[in-house]
Amino acid sequence: MSTQHIAKKSGRQTNRFIDSLLSILRLKNDAALARLLATSPSNISKVRRGYHPVTASFLLQVHEVTGINFRVLRPLMEPS
Repeated sequence: MSTQHIAKKSGRQTNRFIDSLLSILRLKNDAALARLLATSPSNISKVRRGYHPVTASFLLQVHEVTGINFRVLRPLMEPS
C-alpha cells in the first residue's frame, strides 16, 4: 500500500477531527485554529491531510487551550 493511499485514508479521519474542532470552537478556518493552539497553519494542514498523526501531545494541547474534555475529543478521532 502506498504512502499516499495511507495518508488519504487517515486524512479522512483527521479531516473530520479538525472540522469537528472548528465547529465546536466556532472558528472560521484552520488558520484560526492554528492561532488558538499556537501552532503553524501548515501543521494543522498536515494533520488535516493525514501527513501528521494526531498525537497525544496535540490532544493534550487542544484540551489545555480549549478545555474540551478528552471524553469529547476521543470519539472525534474514531472512524465514521
